[in-house]
Amino acid sequence: MLPRTAAALTLALSAALAAEPNAAAPEVGEIVKRAFLREQANEAAARRFAFHLREERRSLDRAGKIASAESKTFDVTFLFDEKHERLIAVNDRPLSPRRDARERRELEQRIAKIERLTPAQRRKRAEKIERDREEEYARTAEMRDLFTFSLVGEETVNGAESWVIRAEPRPHYQPRSARARFLQKVRGAFWVAKEDYGWVRLEAETLDAAPFRMFLFRLAKGSTFSLRRRKLEEGAWVDDGFRVRANVRVGPLLTLRREILGSYRNYRKLPEDPGRAPKAP
Repeated sequence: MLPRTAAALTLALSAALAAEPNAAAPEVGEIVKRAFLREQANEAAARRFAFHLREERRSLDRAGKIASAESKTFDVTFLFDEKHERLIAVNDRPLSPRRDARERRELEQRIAKIERLTPAQRRKRAEKIERDREEEYARTAEMRDLFTFSLVGEETVNGAESWVIRAEPRPHYQPRSARARFLQKVRGAFWVAKEDYGWVRLEAETLDAAPFRMFLFRLAKGSTFSLRRRKLEEGAWVDDGFRVRANVRVGPLLTLRREILGSYRNYRKLPEDPGRAPKAP
């Protein structure tokens, strides 16, 4: 799924918007506040949809050309308030019947394990999920303190008229979390829809070498991340695609060049029963 940087910049801070958007552009602080508030409600709405994620990992040569590549496609769904991924294709080829049966069996086993929980175990599980979510919101809230935001323009993206907000890390900020320490070396911009303050696009770049657990190495200066989103008819903003281009430092001399491309399709609404996912098209 998405890198944790994306989650950090797109998770919410509190409940849904308390006011309707204004016709005139508000101050940048008000736009940022409403965008983060809007995203929490959106994050909950987006969990009501299953989808396919195709993720392609590439190794690049010194000239930036593709040396090797492999793709995997997953069916992603949310069961009992928990995300589950089932592999459905490798290099755009469907799995063999045997491997597909194994992947389906493993998913069913995960579902069955949750369904067998006692009422007390269910309460404990729900409390942990809520506690983890609150901690995530608190970590994301720190982003408001970490960055200086400025309104730099307006653009139409994916049919949505949007404000363009630049985010620059505050040079003397003392981070309270490991995520903030990483993001302190990142600058970026994000696009906020004028219609409802939904997040439409995100761009980020590392300003210095920074540890990133997604790669288990240090990202070199100039590594980039981008995210595109689109709005479903039901009103939720969902991920449309992402790209990570990373220069990974391995020791003092060796730099590995990696690229990850992600695309999302086949969004479908989940049924009311949280334990049953809709059949993939």
